[in-house]
Amino acid sequence: MTRARAGAAQITARQRNLLHVAKAALRLSDSDYRALLGRSAGVASSTELDHAGFERVIGELERLGFRPGFASKPRSQPRSPKRIGMATDAQLEAIRSAWRMFSGQQDEQALRRWLEKHSKVSHIQFLDASKAGKAIAVLKKMLAWKATHPDASPRRGHSF
Repeated sequence: MTRARAGAAQITARQRNLLHVAKAALRLSDSDYRALLGRSAGVASSTELDHAGFERVIGELERLGFRPGFASKPRSQPRSPKRIGMATDAQLEAIRSAWRMFSGQQDEQALRRWLEKHSKVSHIQFLDASKAGKAIAVLKKMLAWKATHPDASPRRGHSF
């Protein structure tokens, strides 16, 4: 049944993977997929395909609705992996926002120094959810102190 020419270059593993992605995206059964391979390229398996056969099979899969390079359904989640146990994006933004309000400037280095001293982490991204909650509580106290002492600046080394 193979139509692949003797000595013809076989397709790459990446091309073979693309065929299997298309098969899954179109929800083809194994028998339907193999029938498509036979009908389009005259082979029983993707391992027997040459480049010309691959192009014919991809053309048929595209005719059936597959679009290479496009996700089959839009992503509802951001691409970054979920950081289980770590501070949420909302917590991180709350910390940055409270720090800006307290310090009067957007000084990431000063925030990092403060976090190192009070939470024992070298960067905001390393905060777990528990430490982030504590940092937010301390920053709220610092903001309350600043509101009651508008003319005073916090003493160096003052611990909240």
